[in-house]
Amino acid sequence: MAGAIDIHTHAFPDHVAVNAIPTLEKEGGIKAYLNGTVAALLASMDRAGIEQSVLCSIATRPEHFEPILAWSKAIRSERIEPFPSLHPEDPYLLDHLQQLQADRVGEVAVDHVAAGDAGIAAALALQH
Repeated sequence: MAGAIDIHTHAFPDHVAVNAIPTLEKEGGIKAYLNGTVAALLASMDRAGIEQSVLCSIATRPEHFEPILAWSKAIRSERIEPFPSLHPEDPYLLDHLQQLQADRVGEVAVDHVAAGDAGIAAALALQH
């Protein structure tokens, strides 16, 4: 039997995690279990016997697409399957979805609350 797969994880580039985790802890009123880095996620996966994790990015601004995509490509491995993220107000949303498809990125994280029906429909149309 294959190892377990965690289908919803989050991490940040190291230089972002340093500030993002304390901010999220404060805003959420809860202490993070890990420090927000891929290294910490991999160590946690090892301890829990997790073979692979899906890492869901969060684009909080439209201009986050390119850095998230570059980072996703850099961290992709047999153990980490990143789902890059699109911001629903990205003026190049459809172009970026097509770029993900051309780059053979299989899935994309879209905030269903923020994206609305039109954003979800566009994402689903390009993925199938």
